[in-house]
Amino acid sequence: VRTAVKKLVNKYKHEELSITVTGFSLGGALATLTAMDIVANGCNNPTGSKAPFMVTAFVFGCPRVGNDGFKQLFDSLRGDNLRLLRMKNKMDFVPVILLSYTDVGNVLNVNTSVSKYLKEKFFGFTGYAFRDGNGDEVGIDISLVNEDDHEAQEIIISGWINNLYSCHNMDVYMHGVAIENIAEDTPADELDYDLPLVNKHLDRVKDDYKFPTEWWVGENRKKMEQMDNGRWR
Repeated sequence: VRTAVKKLVNKYKHEELSITVTGFSLGGALATLTAMDIVANGCNNPTGSKAPFMVTAFVFGCPRVGNDGFKQLFDSLRGDNLRLLRMKNKMDFVPVILLSYTDVGNVLNVNTSVSKYLKEKFFGFTGYAFRDGNGDEVGIDISLVNEDDHEAQEIIISGWINNLYSCHNMDVYMHGVAIENIAEDTPADELDYDLPLVNKHLDRVKDDYKFPTEWWVGENRKKMEQMDNGRWR
């Protein structure tokens, strides 16, 4: 990666340059390391130039990557044009689960559990809390993907995880960013992040909007059409 980045930087060194790295969950941790690696090894400084350019990482639902020593290293690189913004959903435990590790960069806190566009439905990761015939919660239904045949499979997991919202999901995170600092009466079709995308693999959008659930694959995909402006209806 370092060699490829340096090659591109030198190729376009006469243009105004910047590097942006992004990732979700584990990908966010890798994006953090990648951004630091680029700056630490001077890959943001074209050959023959005295001025390094900005490297920015935007990470979503990212677990902590290292301890206090790691944070000290990160802070020492910030003067070399390194910036990092962590998006943290209030109900998401993944960014804080490694208690002995330390946060780096700046944080943007979002809270999708208060979104007026989404159902107040309990989730864990990309799954569903469900009830038995008596209306009692019995566990959580989580969709997994088999890497061999790419077909969704389902397992049942009981316990405390069914008390969490489906907050550790990239589309839900993007929705959380989109509803930050917007007017209370903002219509759904004016949100910066297209609301139907939240239902790609979930059943989170309120039924009032009449978007099919889990529509990214399967029969429900036929019910959705991408418009010329890139939005889905």
